[in-house]
Amino acid sequence: MKWMRSYIMIGLLCLNITGCKVEEEMPVAATVNGEPIYEYQIEQVVNQLPEGEIDRDEVLEESIRQLVVIQTGREYGINMTDEEMDKLLLEYKGAYLDIYQQGIEIYGEEGLVNGLKYKTLYEKTKQYMLDHIIIPEIDMTDEELEQYLLDQEVGDIEINDETREIIEQSYMNNIAEENYNQEVEKLIDQAEITIH
Repeated sequence: MKWMRSYIMIGLLCLNITGCKVEEEMPVAATVNGEPIYEYQIEQVVNQLPEGEIDRDEVLEESIRQLVVIQTGREYGINMTDEEMDKLLLEYKGAYLDIYQQGIEIYGEEGLVNGLKYKTLYEKTKQYMLDHIIIPEIDMTDEELEQYLLDQEVGDIEINDETREIIEQSYMNNIAEENYNQEVEKLIDQAEITIH
């Protein structure tokens, strides 16, 4: 599922991110708190994947989810400077040259840049929410941790302090991810969403 989200984030272009111009006549698939998700963006992602891999409704649902998170990030003051964007673009180009070149061919340079910015804003907002909202609220009891250890079926493996710390972190990450998804669902429920 993570690869799909990454692919969708790169594929969704021009979601009111600075520097992208979209004609008003373009069909809108949905609006989220007044911000459009354009039909061509959805179709572009669906058409790039093997047939049956993902359908339009899944792409639209994930697009709405991501835009709600990015809008929340704006409320927290999360943005990207031009310097951060330039650095990201250089790193991306250096690490993923083939994908970068394919992205330029498919979306054009402006589209690729905006897609990367969108993806990065989503990731920054998610991390902010985890670090400042979700994880501080998690209260893990020793009993819950012991049950988690039993559920992992570690068998006869001796659990030393280092191993226990790794397992605790894994447990915390699982709870944090679940809580994050619940928080995003609440944000979606509170958002003004119109499917066109």
